Amino acid sequence: MQELQTDNLEILRNSFMFQLSLASKELFHSNFLYALWLSDKDNFFEILKLLGLEIPVSNGPYIAKREYNNYDFCIAKDNNPDKGIKNDNIILVLENKVKSVPLKSQLDRYSKKFTSTTPIFVLLTLTEEFQQKEEIKKNWKIITYRELIEALRKVTWNGETLKYVLDYCTFMQAFSAEMNSRVFNPDGEYKSYINSNRYKALRIHDIYEKIGMFQILEYVCKDLKKDGYNIDWSLEGKTKYIFKQNNLKDKEIFVNSDYTSTGGGGLLELKIPFDNNTILVIQVQGLSYRHCIEYNADFKEEFKDTFMWFFDTGSTEYIDGKDDENFNQFKKNKKWIYFPKREVKWVNFKKFGDKFLYQELIIPDKLTIKDLSEIISRDIELIFKNRQEQL
Repeated sequence: MQELQTDNLEILRNSFMFQLSLASKELFHSNFLYALWLSDKDNFFEILKLLGLEIPVSNGPYIAKREYNNYDFCIAKDNNPDKGIKNDNIILVLENKVKSVPLKSQLDRYSKKFTSTTPIFVLLTLTEEFQQKEEIKKNWKIITYRELIEALRKVTWNGETLKYVLDYCTFMQAFSAEMNSRVFNPDGEYKSYINSNRYKALRIHDIYEKIGMFQILEYVCKDLKKDGYNIDWSLEGKTKYIFKQNNLKDKEIFVNSDYTSTGGGGLLELKIPFDNNTILVIQVQGLSYRHCIEYNADFKEEFKDTFMWFFDTGSTEYIDGKDDENFNQFKKNKKWIYFPKREVKWVNFKKFGDKFLYQELIIPDKLTIKDLSEIISRDIELIFKNRQEQL
């Protein structure tokens, strides 16, 4: 992992606009674009042109909106000011990704809202590498914040606007450089890769961890694909979606990465439908490695014994056969919480009650990302093996 750029952090710390942006990390940037629109529409169209987004000014007048129909920012022909805008009038839709990683499934939902017209779809993203990027490119023009900053600096600004643009460009250049500076190395320690302590004072540790967990999950999924598994990135945490898509004959794995402040930070999870009412989950969050069960029906006591194999063996069954310090340390840390013999005292995730149960162990210091991927792959194999025996 590259050394953290102290200069970038100092720039962020001293930026007036950066401190203001922390109140609403994505809405702030949409508001900034809107302020530029109000300040100088000609300059705004020049920025679009520099970014390869030419809109004929003579076809106006135009109106810009924030948060219309869940679009972060959009431009529409101002055909009927009294009635506002409609999808048919919109010529550009911009989805803004600062605090999260772009998801094709979300972008597809927005583009499918347009049936009779096709506006220019723009994805403005802080993260420069993400899953399904080539697929997204087919319908969306991808613009990074680094590219936006370059365009802003090429335009001539006057008066008060110039001061704000300069501050914005300075802090966003530092922010983008810092968030995209990590070099992914599967042989590096997992714990070090997700360590975000340096960013907590600036309140951008959540973004840093989210990007890191996404990159790790992407690496894990590449290994799983080699083993013949199908990966579905459309999850977004929705259990109902999995049951709707469920085909128990397929080697389908539903994956997701996120950040939750209540659960322990950056999160990745892999979900496998085990039967018509049950999903088994491998979850990594912070230093916790979890086996989880989600139910789509009323909880029954016998479920505990039915899935005892998932907790009795799981990761450590694989580790037993490894003569490796990292794996042995992982085995020593096998402290499944609330697990006395076969009388399992399950932990309920409060949001779902007894619909979501889990047990966890602590990931040791020296375990590499590659090691972690191997452990996940082995647990996935175990789940599919037991599911096949049940079918």
